[in-house]
Amino acid sequence: MLISWYVCLFILYSFLGWIYETLFCIITSRHWSNRGFLYGPICPIYGAGVVLLTLLVRFVHHRGMTLSAVSIFMVSVIGSALLEYATSYVLEEVFHATWWDYSHLPLNLNGRISLFTSLGFGVGGIFVYYFLIPFAEHILNALHPLGVEGMSLVFVGIFSADLTLTITALVDFNEKLMYVEDSFNKNMELIIENAIRSMNHLRRDSLARIRLFRYRNKTISDNIRNILERVKRN
Repeated sequence: MLISWYVCLFILYSFLGWIYETLFCIITSRHWSNRGFLYGPICPIYGAGVVLLTLLVRFVHHRGMTLSAVSIFMVSVIGSALLEYATSYVLEEVFHATWWDYSHLPLNLNGRISLFTSLGFGVGGIFVYYFLIPFAEHILNALHPLGVEGMSLVFVGIFSADLTLTITALVDFNEKLMYVEDSFNKNMELIIENAIRSMNHLRRDSLARIRLFRYRNKTISDNIRNILERVKRN
């Protein structure tokens, strides 16, 4: 039951994260863009981040402690930065693609994270802690346990299928990209070899012409010299 509960929370937060990212892109870039890593309308990094925050809240509350707004803000800033950097690194290393790039923002680290976005996630963490988590837990607690179990199974099935299709497509795309890159490199290598061969041939031909020109000049000079010597003798 507990695992099913967190699975539903993960999907819910991932879906809300996808909505946020999509709306942000539409407002700032004025065009539609599926901001999710998967085909479906979810951003798993948001689901993972909020679920981790929920686990932290439960752990703290279980020990009879509470978290202040400042603590939530700092935890969200640091946690989002670590999660975002790690996710970006893994995605780029595995799939050789970039899903976000903060290079245009000041105080960024390798374009994977930036102070501006991390502070924004810190503010978002406060909203999530005080409003979103209680709201989501209220909804799930109102459902029958069997309903939560059934929903989690459906979500796991859909998420697994989407993840499989996405990874398959990305791997196939990378293979095609590697084939194109390999063909391009081979063609460029052939072009360079032909260019070098042509330059060497042109160089040899030029040297031969120069030697022939020098030989002819020497012959003409010798003839002129002989004529001048004959004229002097006569």
